Amino acid sequence: MAPAHAPAWMHDREQLWNGVEASERRKDAQLAREFNIALPVELSPDDRRELLRGYVQAEFVDRGMVADMSLHDTESHNPHAHVMLTM
Repeated sequence: MAPAHAPAWMHDREQLWNGVEASERRKDAQLAREFNIALPVELSPDDRRELLRGYVQAEFVDRGMVADMSLHDTESHNPHAHVMLTM
């Protein structure tokens, strides 16, 4: 997910992270912030996806950040998402 004013290439995961990596000069640079979000098992997979998208949009993307999300274990007892934010 990216802000409305972001270039189209930022919506492509491969181009985004290659660009982030290419922009850093230090070998020990921090390229992203990563965090995990636990999702409620009581919600359907579609509702979890919408909950996650709404949260990431409101808290990060609307503030100008680019977010890369990955949902895991959506059909099990441990649904969660990994979110990476560009620096």
